Amino acid sequence: MALTSYPTLVFNSGTGSDSAASGAGPATAVTGTTNAVTNSTTVTFAGSPDLSGVAQDGTAVLWVSGVGFVRISTVDNAAKSCVVENAVTCSAGTSFAIGGKRATFDETESRRLFGATSAPTALGATGQWTLQLEDDQATTSTITLAFTAGTGYLTIQSDGSTRRVISCNASGAAIFTCNTANRARFKTCKFQHTHATVKGYAFTHSSTTVIECRDCICGDSGGTNCPSGISTRTGGGGTVILWDTSVLRCGSIGINGTTQVYLYGSEISRCGGAGVSLGGGELHAHDSIISHNSGDGINTSNLGGSNTFMEVKNCTIHGNSGDGIELTGNNVVGVMILNNSITANGAYGLKFSGTTPHFGIVEYNNFGNASDSSNNTSGAASGWTLSSTNLTATAGYTDATNSVRNFKPGTNMKAAGFPASSATMAAEQTGSTSYVDIGAVQRQEPATATPAWAMFG
Repeated sequence: MALTSYPTLVFNSGTGSDSAASGAGPATAVTGTTNAVTNSTTVTFAGSPDLSGVAQDGTAVLWVSGVGFVRISTVDNAAKSCVVENAVTCSAGTSFAIGGKRATFDETESRRLFGATSAPTALGATGQWTLQLEDDQATTSTITLAFTAGTGYLTIQSDGSTRRVISCNASGAAIFTCNTANRARFKTCKFQHTHATVKGYAFTHSSTTVIECRDCICGDSGGTNCPSGISTRTGGGGTVILWDTSVLRCGSIGINGTTQVYLYGSEISRCGGAGVSLGGGELHAHDSIISHNSGDGINTSNLGGSNTFMEVKNCTIHGNSGDGIELTGNNVVGVMILNNSITANGAYGLKFSGTTPHFGIVEYNNFGNASDSSNNTSGAASGWTLSSTNLTATAGYTDATNSVRNFKPGTNMKAAGFPASSATMAAEQTGSTSYVDIGAVQRQEPATATPAWAMFG
């Protein structure tokens, strides 16, 4: 049969097995040993395993000890065999399993899922496979994400709304290292580092791996077992996409030197270094909070005269010990800083420290005011002359303390962003007027009460 679907492998360290389950297939695993197989997509089994409950659309996975994991396309219960996606080589008497639950990421056989597929002796997951966690997963060393990309993302997700913890306890080691051009998506997970003294990052990049995190936490609000940061680059490139994700109380730079960073509705707060330090990377930050970090909120060094682009829009960059945003490249051209609340930082709100001239869009931002202590210590901007669309008004946050971070703004920020509410959009050629608040948090205005006389016609 055609492989029309992809598997979800279930992990449970309490009830699963790493020696008698593949993670995807019948709830009760089919287990046994194989006959000898030599570079064939047909695998035959010794004895009389019952294959009648094995799906034949790609959702069931065969695990072969010492080889890895492969999707099943057809089964022949009479012949006690199955046809799989990739060729297999194994000796007679090799353990196999179909279905049940795997136990741990850390076990040698489970780690084959993350390795590159090289049939017939090494078989791992590919894009569009899902690894689903029913409990926390602790590792004793870094997991290398070298799986074959295929199409789409390899998804690693919790089984419900509770964020399952993925941790590492090796001194200074990353939880995951990325050295292959593939894509992994993490959903509703929490990343922690449990070594007593020397932490590591959640991800290190030495290739063009794409890591996407949705509804995830890297670190901990109480400061327990926080990694060094979520991502750092050791060579090559790498893309990090954070969607509704918090990088919180990490020990070093929150995001360090990754080639491309995309932030959507996320935060990087209370880290031990800068919030984001891009090096020569590209940044697109929207509706995100970068606050209370021990360094610049955002720092980048290589935007000078290049096509590398930095876009920071509707973000709140507050209370960082250095500049809110510092650009150290020469002749910066690819910058858009729009609709941001850049306040109470320990140096400048915005600093261009390379040689001039610089060209970019810096409009409709607020740099705070001394009357509510939201001003930046050294001033609003250095190396850039702010236009009249930029404000130095009171921010009026509900509670900007580092433990609360409720950046709902005061009325000064109401409809003060772009597109401007003073005119209809698109050079006044439309009938549409927009009302955009400055900063990451948009005000919720009270509903208009219905007059009593209107209720009765």
